[in-house]
Amino acid sequence: MKQRPIIPHSNWFYNYADLATQSTPINIAWWAGYVELTNDTLWARTDRTKAPLRIWDIWNPTTNSFDFSELKVWDMVDIRLDVSITTWWPSQVVDVIIETGIWTPSQWSTHFLTSTYLKSARTYNINEFIWWFIRNENMRTNPAKLKISSDWNATVKVNGFYCKITPKVN
Repeated sequence: MKQRPIIPHSNWFYNYADLATQSTPINIAWWAGYVELTNDTLWARTDRTKAPLRIWDIWNPTTNSFDFSELKVWDMVDIRLDVSITTWWPSQVVDVIIETGIWTPSQWSTHFLTSTYLKSARTYNINEFIWWFIRNENMRTNPAKLKISSDWNATVKVNGFYCKITPKVN
């Protein structure tokens, strides 16, 4: 009987914490559609020391996008989004998506937060998690962006993105 390979436990991750939006939140205008979430990685909670040896980084703070070019097709990516959304009106609906493979025929988007109903005008701390695998070369070699929308005006502080990489097992 053939035995399954032993796969060592992986604790490879990045934690990108944003400083800029703590003092200047991102404005979400109800008429603007999806607005990009930014992350300058300058807050002290940013940690790149637990990264896989072959992967330097997966977040580019200059372009505010994920760069998966150092990954391989079929590598897994887990992302936890940590934001604080302040709604200005009761009964708002907020959406958060990630777009991958931008500018390619295989551009793909999926929801982090699907039409979440926020009942009161106040600040909500939201932690959402998504995982997927790098499906093809377009997804691997083109940027991915996190975007947010609301059906009424709001502001958002990006507390951070936690990203875990699970390499494909041969």
